[in-house]
Amino acid sequence: MLIDKKRRQVRRIRWAVGIAWVVLLAVCIVGGTMELSAGDRLVSASIAWFARALLLVALFLTVSWYVRSVSLRFDIIQQALGAIQDRLEKNVQGSGTRAE
Repeated sequence: MLIDKKRRQVRRIRWAVGIAWVVLLAVCIVGGTMELSAGDRLVSASIAWFARALLLVALFLTVSWYVRSVSLRFDIIQQALGAIQDRLEKNVQGSGTRAE
């Protein structure tokens, strides 16, 4: 149950990462277009600051997604190893021990 919850979190944050990078790309394109068209300098500067802030958010989300996905992989491996250990213990108990 815990792994399913983490999977959903990783899936949601992956979507957020994708959206953040697409929005950042769009802001950069709009800002570059406005700068080339010799538009208002104040608006261009505002867009540049917004793009920088959005870059920080996108980087933070990307790192968070990576850390959570690695944690999920370790949890999946740990669960699989626990299941293997349980099966091995059942096999040892089921076969009994013989004293020779």
